[in-house]
Amino acid sequence: MRHDLSIIIPAYNEENRIEATLVDIDRFLASSDLDYEIVVVDDGSTDGTVALVREIMARIPALRVIETNPAIDLVVSDVVMPGMQGTKLAAEIENRWPGIEVILMTGYAPDSLPALQALKHRPKVLSKPISPRDLAEAIREVLGNRARK
Repeated sequence: MRHDLSIIIPAYNEENRIEATLVDIDRFLASSDLDYEIVVVDDGSTDGTVALVREIMARIPALRVIETNPAIDLVVSDVVMPGMQGTKLAAEIENRWPGIEVILMTGYAPDSLPALQALKHRPKVLSKPISPRDLAEAIREVLGNRARK
């Protein structure tokens, strides 16, 4: 769709200030006769910038977000981490970048982790201790399955 005006806003880790900016821009442009769009181009933010912009999109119909596509094929993570559990990380990856595979490592029995069951695409789970050979085989398996999809 062609607009009279497109405002392009590059963003990287702008979670703490982007909302006020977007609301101000929209308020100003809404008072004009212009058909406009506001496009946030996220450059791989590691905070909640994209999630927040997506929430704001419900209030600002002219708002769009474009995310850069990371050149990442696989993420290997522990299940227990400070700040964000590995299962939450896997869910976030699944939602934001469905093409990225995930391998999780845990000292717990995989069946004892209910958050794993909630994922649409269950990641490969390795039980600790993990040898370098086991990790290499899991990586080959996950990336090999991906090539066959």
